[in-house]
Amino acid sequence: MFYRAVCLLLALAACALAAEKVVKKPAGATDHYSATRANFGVWIDPKEWKPHPNTDDLFKMEFEHVSGKAGAIISAEPSVVAFDTLPRAALEHFRSTYPEVDLTSVEVRTLDGRNVLFLSLAGVVKNVRSVFFDYIYTGPEGTVQSVVFMPAEVSEKYRPGAERFLNGLTIGNPGARAAKTSAPPAPLKIDVAQLNASVPRPSNDPVLIAVKAIQSGYTATGVAKLQTEAGNGNAQARLVLAHLYDEGKLVAKDPARALDLMKRAAASEFPPAEVDLGAWYVNGHIVPQDKQEAEKLFTKAAQTGMAAAQCDLGMLLYPRDPATAVSWFQKAADQGAPLAEYNLALCYHNGSGVAKDPGAEVKWLEKASSHGYRQAQHLLAFYYLKGMAAPEKPEDFEKLLRRRADASDAQAQQELACFLWEGKWMGRNRGESLNWLRKAADGADADAEESLGKIYAKGDEVFKDWNQAAMWFEKAANQGRPESQLQIGLAYFNGLGVEKDQAKAMEWLKKAATQGNGRAQAILGLGFLRGQGVQKDPAQALAWLQKAADAGDKKGEFLLGWMYGSGTGVEKDPAKAFALCQKAAEQGDRDAEAALGYTFWNGAGVPKNPQEGLKWLGKAADQGEPNAEFSMGLRYERGEGVPADPAQAAKWFRLSAVQGNSRGENALGYALARGEGVRQDLVEAYKWYTLAMAQDEPDPKARAAVNLNAILPQMTPAQIEEGKKRASEFKPEGNEPRETDPLGEPAFSTGLS
Repeated sequence: MFYRAVCLLLALAACALAAEKVVKKPAGATDHYSATRANFGVWIDPKEWKPHPNTDDLFKMEFEHVSGKAGAIISAEPSVVAFDTLPRAALEHFRSTYPEVDLTSVEVRTLDGRNVLFLSLAGVVKNVRSVFFDYIYTGPEGTVQSVVFMPAEVSEKYRPGAERFLNGLTIGNPGARAAKTSAPPAPLKIDVAQLNASVPRPSNDPVLIAVKAIQSGYTATGVAKLQTEAGNGNAQARLVLAHLYDEGKLVAKDPARALDLMKRAAASEFPPAEVDLGAWYVNGHIVPQDKQEAEKLFTKAAQTGMAAAQCDLGMLLYPRDPATAVSWFQKAADQGAPLAEYNLALCYHNGSGVAKDPGAEVKWLEKASSHGYRQAQHLLAFYYLKGMAAPEKPEDFEKLLRRRADASDAQAQQELACFLWEGKWMGRNRGESLNWLRKAADGADADAEESLGKIYAKGDEVFKDWNQAAMWFEKAANQGRPESQLQIGLAYFNGLGVEKDQAKAMEWLKKAATQGNGRAQAILGLGFLRGQGVQKDPAQALAWLQKAADAGDKKGEFLLGWMYGSGTGVEKDPAKAFALCQKAAEQGDRDAEAALGYTFWNGAGVPKNPQEGLKWLGKAADQGEPNAEFSMGLRYERGEGVPADPAQAAKWFRLSAVQGNSRGENALGYALARGEGVRQDLVEAYKWYTLAMAQDEPDPKARAAVNLNAILPQMTPAQIEEGKKRASEFKPEGNEPRETDPLGEPAFSTGLS
């Protein structure tokens, strides 16, 4: 939480807190410096202090005294801690790096209306006795710490300058004061000697000290210390150096030296080295792959009780001996090893090495989740969301999920959004759900991006917005999401939210199709069939449609059936065409349902069966297939297979016409002109005839022209103008993007005949 410590400290006598002291910005401080990303800064006197150029930490600033005999660091983090815990937290942090740290005094001060803690400490840094002075603030702006350090021999002389630097600290905007002077905290009664005694000191292990020296920036000193310890036979030092030489960090990359050090460390029966060397043998890293040797090393380390070794041994044995693997997972899990707990849960899920047991699976997932294992947390959240398991304490689960989400865990944000959207185990709140989903998407979470695309495309709890939908789909598509690649392909194909570009649409569809997305394979096949966005190529169409059909995609089955039925790019095979069409229809593809209806109605290649034909036409019409809607209108108009019913006929003709179907437009115009099943309305009839005539289908176009001429003598010029106006203003309904355009009754039924 606090900045890197720069000095070792010696214990001094205990002291109580002094009375609260109010401090002000020093008079000579004229230059202000602000942190790059944190909410703090400092006023300094340029004659006394200057910024240190060697830092790239966006949450920290460094300064040095012009004499070169003192330095200063200011750092921050967003979390807020209890004010009375600051002395212990500071001491624990320093001792984690330098074991001999002690406080010398603690007092509360007020700076710009904000309470700050003033600490002083003393110690030895690289054989130099040193002291430092420290301000720590915690509040709405986060936790900010400002520290000045110097050799003890000059501390009396430079302490006034140190305090001037500390008093120049600013929280928030420079010069801004707190909106209201904060109330003094409860009186702090700190027994410094007791505090120094109660905080444990870390081990003086030479390797740990060397590693911490490296982490603190003293790389040459740290590496030299490791080299000395390794030469003295210290297995831990050899292990650390082996990884440094392997990765080429701080030393020149030297695989041979790395392997020699690792083998020497493992030969000392040092379990961590046995585990790491075993991993190298498993992966064939530096050494030839040798799983038998890895098993020997893992087993030796596992028998010492090392949980990581037990888990690694279990994973190595799992493919050939799941039962033994489970026994090792169990040993590691009993020690609280989260990966072992997760693996044990998967074994209970799969029934591998142990009987399937959903209850045991959830128990171990909950343990791994409580130990912070993310995959377990995500899987458990999925189970809870789908109702496959129930949290014992939903409120605790919600708190954990919210903590992860607040910590910018994009997947947790996406999961929280799902729970809030569904109202599962927590209150339903779709507004908050969308906020979390946007946060996850802003963090480049592909699931969240895809979910937002679907929400904006459907208009779920938001206004339908294809610009937003296309933007989010394209972001997720660029991360390799096949469903989003399909959706952005459709967006480019139809010009929804993006400029229409069929070639670009086919590029996206091919990416999704290559990943096995059956619907994308079907549409890509249709593109090659028609030459839309790609060069017309029946052979490519056949290949992609076969893939789609093999994947069980209903549209792929229908289109492949059409190719076999029409003999397009393949030898005609009416039986295969019918079987594929029937398979697609049984999956609910409305185009296949319509085609199957025509086939049975007309007896095209199958025994004529009007009732079966009506059944399938009705299914397609109920799904809004415009050709089927028109056909159902004809059946009711003519009383074919159903009782004649002009009102039902007009209803179906209208449903077909409003989607822009030319035959439905002509038929609706005819019903309106004659008042059959609807109130007579010549103006509306004129409108629908005009729309039918504007289309390219010859038969309905010609029929509409004849029908229009028949009503013109009955209309006034004003009625004709109104009819023209209505026709010009008409926009087809149901113009959302379709996965494919229907191939239509004539093409398919002809192919089956």
